[in-house]
Amino acid sequence: MSCLRHTWALLTLVTLGCAELPVEGEVVVRGASAQVMRRVDSPEAGLTWVVTIDSATATWHSACNSQLDQVPCPARWKNSGAVSPGQLEQLFRRANSDAVRALRAQYDLSATYVDAPLYELIITANSRRRTIRWADLTTVPAALLAFDDLVLLSANMPTPDRAGR
Repeated sequence: MSCLRHTWALLTLVTLGCAELPVEGEVVVRGASAQVMRRVDSPEAGLTWVVTIDSATATWHSACNSQLDQVPCPARWKNSGAVSPGQLEQLFRRANSDAVRALRAQYDLSATYVDAPLYELIITANSRRRTIRWADLTTVPAALLAFDDLVLLSANMPTPDRAGR
C-alpha cells in the first residue's frame, strides 16, 4: 500500500508540474499585474500606436507617436479611461482561455505588401507574460482576431473591418 501511495503522490506532482508549463512565447513574471498591451507599428505611415489595459487600476491608456509631421495621430489614439469590472473579467477570462493560450508566439511577419503594419499583443496574467506578433493581412486564427477586437472594445476603440478574413 505504501508503494501505491508514493506512486500516486509522484503522479500528482508530475501532473501539477505539467499544468504549470509555459506555452510558446510565455515567460514567468512574478508579481506583475494583469494587463494587455496592443501595439501597432505602421512603417508606411510612420505611426506607433499602443493601447494598454491594466487590471490593477481598471483603466485603459492609448498613446500614439508619429514619426512624420504630415501624418498626425488621430485624437482618439491619445486617450484614456476606465474599464468596467465586467469588461476586465471578460478580457482576462479570454486571455487565459485555451483558444488564446494555444496561439503561436509569431505568425508570418514577412507581410503581404511592403511596409505592412506589424501587430503585437503582450498578455500578462497569472504571473506569466507572452507576446504574439503578426503582420497586417497575414492569415491568423479567428481566436487571435477575436481577442484583438476584445482588447480594442475594452478601450472604447473601434474594431477594424475584417471583412473577408
